[in-house]
Amino acid sequence: MFEAFQPDKTQKQSSEIPFFEDVAVSSGWEGMTTQKSFEKLNGEIREALGFLGAEVTSFMRGTFGKRQGCRISFVIVSADGTERKGQIDVAALPCKPTLQYRRGGVASLELRQEQSMKAALFNIRDILEGMYRMRFIQPGFDPMMAWTLTDQGKTVMQLWNERMMSDHLLPAGKEDGFIDAEVKDVK
Repeated sequence: MFEAFQPDKTQKQSSEIPFFEDVAVSSGWEGMTTQKSFEKLNGEIREALGFLGAEVTSFMRGTFGKRQGCRISFVIVSADGTERKGQIDVAALPCKPTLQYRRGGVASLELRQEQSMKAALFNIRDILEGMYRMRFIQPGFDPMMAWTLTDQGKTVMQLWNERMMSDHLLPAGKEDGFIDAEVKDVK
């Protein structure tokens, strides 16, 4: 018999958000030292969304708790004129409050937060460009579905994360085609 998997508690769990100062290209993070301006990255994101058939309606800066961020709102107009609205929330990696930043010297918290925000935008741009290619190689893939707004004013992804397999996403178990069942561990 197999024993249940037990994760190694000494390793950082993937759900933990790393500090900006602790990530590097070698660990999969890009754009950490980008010299592009916020405005340049904004334009590149607008262009990438345009390739996906979306038009940006607003690009608003703000915060998510103590993290810098922005909300990118967009609309997609289908061939029949139907509009589908959506939004992409982008939260920059948090920065350490102390001045232990050593990538090119010590920088103020404000400068590190701005660089973290630009790195987040750099990565979103790359993700959107990847989504453009993905729609051609994965049949039925809709790159914008996760960010489409629902009637509740939340994105499909937000509802999925908040209510995994709930009645907001799937019909209740009493609907035709669903079978109530019980799962038992057999030893």
